[in-house]
Amino acid sequence: MLCQSDSRPETIEIDVVREGRARLLVHWDIVEIERTDDDVPGTVYEYAECALWWTLPRRFDDVAAVRQYLDEVALEIIDWAQAAEFDLAGPPLNVAPTPEEAVERAHAAAVAALAARYAPQFEALQTAYIAALILGDEATMAANRTEYQDLLTAYNAEAGGLA
Repeated sequence: MLCQSDSRPETIEIDVVREGRARLLVHWDIVEIERTDDDVPGTVYEYAECALWWTLPRRFDDVAAVRQYLDEVALEIIDWAQAAEFDLAGPPLNVAPTPEEAVERAHAAAVAALAARYAPQFEALQTAYIAALILGDEATMAANRTEYQDLLTAYNAEAGGLA
């Protein structure tokens, strides 16, 4: 969705954090435009935006810790948001995509498929970790963290091959 604002948007804004998930406003293709048709001169920003829910991998102590995690996975979040926009909007009617658009859509679809394939494993590890946390089972929590890091390494290795 194309949006405008008087202030430059952050690439990823946290809207809501609830029940282990964050609702994010993701912005890309941010362009600065000088106003010429208003009585008030100034700059306006035009950008693409997508709102999406992101499952957090663990419990965070505060919003600053959530922000740090989101900064670490920002590229993945942006890929998800852009893929969601492609899936919803699709190509213009009766217009074939340009070769660049076709490559971009194929990449977005590959990223979405990869994320969908790994999502059940990440969710299962999150659920097991939360159960261990509630029970105070430190050994299971430590093993779960190791499995999570291994899974994340495998995911990142495959995602790196999609570039």
